[in-house]
Amino acid sequence: MTSPTKPGSRKRTWLIIGLIVAFCVGLEIFWFVFDEEPVSGGPAISKDEPVVRIDPTDIETTRNIINVQISFIPGNRLTGADNKLDETVTLEIDPISQPSDLRFAAGTVPGTITIPFSANGDPKKWPFDKYTIPFDVYLVTESGQNIPVTVEIVGLPAGFLHDQHESHHLAFSRPAGTVVSAFVLCAMLIAIAAMAVIVAAQTLRGRRPFYPPMMTWFAAMVFAVVPLRSLLPGAPPIGAWVDRLVVVWVLAALVVSMGVYARCWWKAG
Repeated sequence: MTSPTKPGSRKRTWLIIGLIVAFCVGLEIFWFVFDEEPVSGGPAISKDEPVVRIDPTDIETTRNIINVQISFIPGNRLTGADNKLDETVTLEIDPISQPSDLRFAAGTVPGTITIPFSANGDPKKWPFDKYTIPFDVYLVTESGQNIPVTVEIVGLPAGFLHDQHESHHLAFSRPAGTVVSAFVLCAMLIAIAAMAVIVAAQTLRGRRPFYPPMMTWFAAMVFAVVPLRSLLPGAPPIGAWVDRLVVVWVLAALVVSMGVYARCWWKAG
């Protein structure tokens, strides 16, 4: 005959469920409030002056590369009535300068060019990694004349926010929502290991009976670690601190717990 559930136990159960639901809702609200940053198009720019528009598209953290789309808008000063360049100009970016790729010939309409920028940053510090690029832009005509150019930074790489707002400096860091999500997933990994250790220890001490199908549960928990690790936002590189301090020890705890439960199976046989 099944014993009735105690009122106090039922209240505790509903309290735990309520706390979990409140935590999930609060996490979602936090994500939407703090994870997005509006991207400004910058101040109004005269149509007569040349403009270089820099649009960071994505960051390859493992290579410390920021892919940037560069659009050159020559303005009325350098173009004729047909919007084509009156003379050949070269756009030089220091320290990243590729004159052969950023040379715009006379009689053409400048387009958009994608250039990889080498960034300063350490991806192993995920999710607290930051990437910075100080740069200067020069516009030189075929006759060697330097023309003042306005730099406009637009756009935002996925999963990052602007860390600084300067026209000649790119700096990106991860939003607070990404950091919170990372630690929530790490807590889930640790919880899996803790549950496995508790089940194995209680069975070894004889406080819970041995149940053979639980061996498959232990195996499923071992194989769940890698998919959870792959869900970490921002894809931290292999060997980051999360692998050394969380993933390795979670796997070790699961394997040891599975071995302890196998010993209980041996004793029960």
